[in-house]
Amino acid sequence: MTIYLGQGVYASDSAAKGLLAEGGSKRKEAAEKLFSSLGAKMLSPIYYGFGKRVDLFVILEVPDQASLASLVMLGAAGGLDITVTELMEVDVIDAAIQKSPTYRLPGA
Repeated sequence: MTIYLGQGVYASDSAAKGLLAEGGSKRKEAAEKLFSSLGAKMLSPIYYGFGKRVDLFVILEVPDQASLASLVMLGAAGGLDITVTELMEVDVIDAAIQKSPTYRLPGA
């Protein structure tokens, strides 16, 4: 499975109002059920960091791209813009450094 940093922005008043009405714990329970239904799991708590650009953060392990796409589309339908970034451990970087790709830069 692949590990992702998920970042969410409340893109609608109804999504933010839902958080205010239910509280963070109830939204966490709903998120855990959603992730589980897709075969994904949370590797971190949900962190709220209200600011200019991002409202919440979570690290997820997701089994496949279709599950990830489903999660992002469902979020958008519910007023939560989700951005995901694939995370790599240092051993992946070490393996990448050992590769010898061939490439000619433009104009070289």
